Amino acid sequence: MNLTFGNPALLFGAALFVVPLLIHLLNRRRYRTIRWAAQEFLQQAFQTTRRRMQLESLLLLLARCLLVLLLAFALAAPRAPRAGLMAMFGGQPRDVVLIVDTSYSMARGERDGDSPLLRAKERATKLVEALSEERGDRATLLTLASAPELFASPELAAVRERVQRLSPSFRGADLIRTLNRLSEEILAPSTTSREVYLFTDLQRTTFAPGRAVAADSEATPASALRQAAALNRASFTVVDVGDERASDDLAVEDLTVRPQNVVSGEVATFTATVRNFGNRERRGQKGTFALGGRREAGREVTFDVPASGVATVEFSTLGPAPGSSFVEFTLEPDELEADDHRALAFPVHEAVKVLVVDGDPKPDSRESRFLAEVLNPFPDPETMGTMFRPRVIDDRRFNLRQENLGDYDLIVLANVGRIDPDVAKDLETVVRAGRGLMLFLGDLVDLASWNEVLYRPDGTGLLPARLVEPVGDVAAAWDQALQLRVDDFSHPVLKLFEDESLRQNLRGRVRRFFKTEYGARDSASSTLIGLDDDPARPSPLVLEKGLGRGRVVLWTTTADDDWTDLPNLGFAFLPLMHELATWLTLPDLRRFNLEVSEVIRTTTRTVPNELVVTSPAGERTTLSDPPREQENGEFVLPPYAKTAEPGVYTMDLAFPLSGSGKDLGARQTRHFAVNVDVREGDLTRVPVDALSVLYPGVELKVVREIDVQKAASPDQTEGEFWRPIVIAALTLLVAEMLMAWWFGRARGGAA
Repeated sequence: MNLTFGNPALLFGAALFVVPLLIHLLNRRRYRTIRWAAQEFLQQAFQTTRRRMQLESLLLLLARCLLVLLLAFALAAPRAPRAGLMAMFGGQPRDVVLIVDTSYSMARGERDGDSPLLRAKERATKLVEALSEERGDRATLLTLASAPELFASPELAAVRERVQRLSPSFRGADLIRTLNRLSEEILAPSTTSREVYLFTDLQRTTFAPGRAVAADSEATPASALRQAAALNRASFTVVDVGDERASDDLAVEDLTVRPQNVVSGEVATFTATVRNFGNRERRGQKGTFALGGRREAGREVTFDVPASGVATVEFSTLGPAPGSSFVEFTLEPDELEADDHRALAFPVHEAVKVLVVDGDPKPDSRESRFLAEVLNPFPDPETMGTMFRPRVIDDRRFNLRQENLGDYDLIVLANVGRIDPDVAKDLETVVRAGRGLMLFLGDLVDLASWNEVLYRPDGTGLLPARLVEPVGDVAAAWDQALQLRVDDFSHPVLKLFEDESLRQNLRGRVRRFFKTEYGARDSASSTLIGLDDDPARPSPLVLEKGLGRGRVVLWTTTADDDWTDLPNLGFAFLPLMHELATWLTLPDLRRFNLEVSEVIRTTTRTVPNELVVTSPAGERTTLSDPPREQENGEFVLPPYAKTAEPGVYTMDLAFPLSGSGKDLGARQTRHFAVNVDVREGDLTRVPVDALSVLYPGVELKVVREIDVQKAASPDQTEGEFWRPIVIAALTLLVAEMLMAWWFGRARGGAA
């Protein structure tokens, strides 16, 4: 039997057993024999009890010597093999934690009947079966996932059954979040040693040392693992169940539409980006576009993907009927099917409706004419021309609130003098709800009124900056006017002019404009186009800001050629206005396109009396919680969180026949696309010998197979049994005290 000690130096304390022996001998020497006459009478009586007293003294001496030996033995921390007799006497039960990676990369090769997860379940099951409830062994299951799930049961059979029921998720793995839960809920500080087994495919994206739970977190997998190891005397064994073959996975990385403002009957182009995670070129790959769930309305494409590169394929068609629609792109199945499909949900407009408010009461006002012709120059814009459908009204109708601003995608104010405070509130409401607002100034603008109702120093108003004063002379010669200045062409509006050959088109002159001043809280505002009046601090000509889900653009000059010659320069003004109008009315596609397990949230302008969500698998869920009204008059519908499966989710809404609201009696269908995180499709593995570099200060044992008889680490193969020795010593101490009291009482009674 291989007996070892954690503190062998303390064994020398066993020599202290001579102390009670010396005390016993010294007590015998202190008596001196004196013979006297009466002794003869007493000796005969004492002879009968002498043997008993000697036996009692010997028992007390042995108990005291053994007590010292036991204490010294316990302090030396004795250890013995679990299979040995002493380990059976003092060995502690095994406490095993199983961490099983359930990210979707663990499903690699599942269609062929073998996958890392299947191998992990097999090995974990054997480990649980090797434990013994009679010995007091325990097992806890924790999934390595973005949302780790914990399962603990005193019954090993229940843990084994839960392991066998594990299935791959459609999400990635978050090692930090999993290790934090391990530390917080399982490895509570204790003197008990635990065995932690991590079953994983050693995917590089999971074990990347810099990957954090959140953007503001400083944690890394290495620090989280060190914390878990330091919190408890836990041994970590990584069970490598991954496939060592090179990856050949193709993934649909992205799916976009151009233009994002999809208009019914207008051409829309869908682009799918396919990434090759393998190191060999893939030729003759096939994929299929499907529009609105109908393959016949889509297209099959064949393409090549370079090694470790990407390929893009396109499909152009006319925009479907107004409402909500979606497009899907699907690859032929490969070794990892979860990322072979992607969907894109998007709204479809009948047209982009634009409301132009003309502040000039003169019949020959040119602001509205310039703007309407630039947005759609055709004589019948309702049936032909661009996607923009402008409608012109005067500022009187506008300020009397005779127009429903929510019916328009873009609102343009041109030289409007004063704005009614209630109308300003309506403007802010629709902008925050996702509409666009473009503001042109002029000689009729009441500066004080605009600043009062549209600007707020805290940055929450409609104006991107405070208006200061108009400067410049409208009578000045054009060659004395200021020129445009653009320092950054990376903005989506200016990307059209990014090429050097096209930048010369973005020119014009400005004779008069409003000076503006950014406030300390106007961090959401920025300058798109400036003027060359001051090289150090150019005055803004075009400013923009985001507000809620909408955007605002402010021109500090006029929409006609009173203050600037830009409207006369069609090669500059027309494309610039189209880019601005398109950008201001872009739908927020993020609201309709989510990742797996993100919550679907949406709003309506009328409370529906029926709301049903259908999952990609066909499961129908009725959402019955009451909607919540917002300050902007919209209603937030109850959230839908059961999005663990990728695909297209369909929301059907039915509105009441009576009451208040625009959608009375109508039925609507909204689509939401839920997709996987394609980073999980990178099956590149972390080299085993690199783990010690990635995780310094943590001892990780990496194995392919588990020997269930020798599954624990070297420290765990030996059972410590100092606790029962201490218990025995305490029991002996109590027994010695009781014996001493009893023997003394008996002798006193005999005397």
